[in-house]
Amino acid sequence: MGTENEACPIGDKPKAQNKTAKSASSKGVSLFSYFAIVWTASFLCLLLHIYLINSQRYLPQELYDKATPETLTGVVASKPIYTRFSFLAPVDFDKTPATPIFNDQEQAQEQEAGSNPNLDPTVEAANEPPPKFVEKPQDAPMKFIRDIIRCDTKLISQGEVYTRLTAQQAFEYKHEYDRRNSEVFTTTLPKTAILLGIVIICFGACLSCLRGNFFERTSRANMTITIVILHFLMLTLSHHIFMKYLPGSSLHFFTLLPLALFPILSAYLQGIRFGACIAMLLSVITPIMLNDEHSFSLFIYSLVISIIGIFSFHSVTKRNGFLKGGLVIAAVLTLLNAFFIWHLQIDVPMQEWVAFFKDASNPPWFTLQLIIAALVNGFIILVAMFVLPTIFERCFDVITPVALRELAAEDHPLLEQLYTKAPGTHEHAKAVAAMAANAAQAIGANKLLAKVCGLFHDIGKLKEPACFIENIGAGQPNPHDELTPQESAEKIKEHVIYGKQLAKKYGLQRPIMEAIACHHGNDLIAFFYNKALKEAELNNSQPPNIEDFQYKQEQPQRKEVVIVEIADICEAASRAEFINWKSIDLETIKPFVDKLIMAKMQRRQFDHADITLAELSKIADSIANELCIVYHTRAKYSDRKQPDPQTSITTSYIPPQPQQNSNNLRPAP
Repeated sequence: MGTENEACPIGDKPKAQNKTAKSASSKGVSLFSYFAIVWTASFLCLLLHIYLINSQRYLPQELYDKATPETLTGVVASKPIYTRFSFLAPVDFDKTPATPIFNDQEQAQEQEAGSNPNLDPTVEAANEPPPKFVEKPQDAPMKFIRDIIRCDTKLISQGEVYTRLTAQQAFEYKHEYDRRNSEVFTTTLPKTAILLGIVIICFGACLSCLRGNFFERTSRANMTITIVILHFLMLTLSHHIFMKYLPGSSLHFFTLLPLALFPILSAYLQGIRFGACIAMLLSVITPIMLNDEHSFSLFIYSLVISIIGIFSFHSVTKRNGFLKGGLVIAAVLTLLNAFFIWHLQIDVPMQEWVAFFKDASNPPWFTLQLIIAALVNGFIILVAMFVLPTIFERCFDVITPVALRELAAEDHPLLEQLYTKAPGTHEHAKAVAAMAANAAQAIGANKLLAKVCGLFHDIGKLKEPACFIENIGAGQPNPHDELTPQESAEKIKEHVIYGKQLAKKYGLQRPIMEAIACHHGNDLIAFFYNKALKEAELNNSQPPNIEDFQYKQEQPQRKEVVIVEIADICEAASRAEFINWKSIDLETIKPFVDKLIMAKMQRRQFDHADITLAELSKIADSIANELCIVYHTRAKYSDRKQPDPQTSITTSYIPPQPQQNSNNLRPAP
């Protein structure tokens, strides 16, 4: 036999090359289109984010109504002010002694003279005059210094009256806030758009390396794009709601923001490895989109909570599992908040706890707010994971662990029909499902998916159950005795086609449909092909066309479908091989299983599957062990003689009599 190139005519090679080039070109176009869609969506969300920042008044209304700090002094704050960035502003001299100070009159004079370096941060340090260090007399007017107010500093609380100092700080903050927002379109927007493009390209390259055929499946790629776009929208709208209605520190915002939701959803729908990739992508994108001063802290915050959330939710199949996952999210958020309070040197919680221990009427509101926000975050993710997987399952033709658990219960109408109309096939499917589940667990594949695929892989035999040997009872005629080998092969092949029709009719998801369609691939129906060869030799006729005895389906790609294909042939062949054996052990079964798998490999049935030789070896070991359990040996029962009724002794049952008290007294209670 020649190689594949030798088997093809020379004139067909350019066509194959053109087809390959066309496929590569179309794949490149699809990659570019996916990148363009994601980048465009991220850019539009970024524009929406910037528009909301510039159009909405996130600061207290009194800052917009009052023109000067003097008119703001004495006004009651309508909501608290937390700084979103560090800036230069007046601070109280009493809280920062031995530093350059100025009073209002000196500040006005220096502003007119243009010689106040504290008001002009662009002046180099070498040109600054030496600072004046003075002591504040008790009866002197209030004097301020200019110093850096750090990000997340609370300038004023809701209901608090503006003093001259807090009014000046609030106006300085508003001025810097407006200045930064006015420069967003000229500085921040182009840089952010370029960074987003670079990150998205790198993510697409990583996905192509991780799963080479990822972008060939439209539904899977569309679901990924949808998840990324929804995350963008969630960031934008959450930031708007938080700034407008729930003002607080960055930690409050980080804690309320469900950063782990979409990585958890990705892992739940497409596997833990893919969920980890999405977690990394969204953790990088989130600080870029929000442009927060604590960007690196936000990246760590998002990545840690996403990874822990993935491990908490990715294989949940029961309702209490969702509750546990939500509580884990809340607990981890609380621990992260404790770490970042220490890392960012936020003094408010410690001050509140000190005041609380001195006076119990002053509760530590900052800490309590963070704990409540963590619980709310866990509750949001819990509710979303109840709702979103069902929607994505229907829209993008994927299957969730909960749906797999329901299908594995064996109460599906198709399985009930299989039990009634084709009991032999039903028992075969259950055996295949058990072997496939154990083999999938051995290589780290989806155990539950392998089991469900094994249960449903032969539902197409419902069309003509009597055409399959396992459904032919003792004394019943074999319908293939009256058919030619070609006709028998067509009957056998029809169970795959009819199985796909049933799966579509009953709404079975894509992975199960793949198992039904691909568990034979394009393999040969060897029994009837060999029968046709023998008939051709006896009749001195032309040998049969091998294509008439081959399945016309695609080869399996999922590991779970490969496992079902191997378990299917091993279970069927072992019933024919070992049914009359008296002694079976692992040394007998293991070479038999290896031979069947090797024959599949020689017929190139696993070429399109993402599976390794090491994994195939583990699958063979698992199936061999399972077959040893099925065909275990038992001791022969000896003939038991029935007892002679005339010589047997029968005794009547005499119930025990209660003991009487010798003194005829009632026992003590």
